[in-house]
Amino acid sequence: MVNVSDVFVSLDYVTYVKGKFINRNSVTDNCGRNIKFVLKLDGCSSFKMINEIKLKNYIKEKDNFIKKLKIVYGTKKINTDIYDLVNSCFTSDMISEISYNSIKNVFSFLGVNKTILICSKSFPNHVQYKKENRIYSLCDELKCDKYINLPNGGSLYKKEDFINKNIELSFISNDLNYSTSILDFLFVESKEQIINRLNDCNFI
Repeated sequence: MVNVSDVFVSLDYVTYVKGKFINRNSVTDNCGRNIKFVLKLDGCSSFKMINEIKLKNYIKEKDNFIKKLKIVYGTKKINTDIYDLVNSCFTSDMISEISYNSIKNVFSFLGVNKTILICSKSFPNHVQYKKENRIYSLCDELKCDKYINLPNGGSLYKKEDFINKNIELSFISNDLNYSTSILDFLFVESKEQIINRLNDCNFI
């Protein structure tokens, strides 16, 4: 998706949903086990927008997260500068800012030049739109004629509806392993290897 997309839009003014991956992730330890971790949130609620949600004990959560990564990757031959990359993502206690920084800083680290926008800042008037109408409106605003979504997006969006709006809808093929975190690649692979992985993506 990274290599074939021109613009990434962070939807930070949609409703926060508990149990999703915006404040959680998983990495693989030395034994191949999937280790899950969660950043604790302060006052999270399904009645709040994502850009209204903060980390609880921001500095403590950041430090604990990095400590956990050091435990997981401690005995591997790793790229130690990734710890600084992770730390650079925590410039705010807002999860929407941390999410945005994670994408922006990883792209910068890999030398990937893409436009990354935050909805509430770039398109403040689009909060009125819901579901696919929001996507139509964003594509129209950005003059985009193609939209790419994850495999499970097939249950939300129909290609024929997008065609009626002159937008080509595609989904990433579900033959990829989405349980693998980008951290697993950043810590143990070279930039060249990771960039090659960006091309390893099929669409339906």
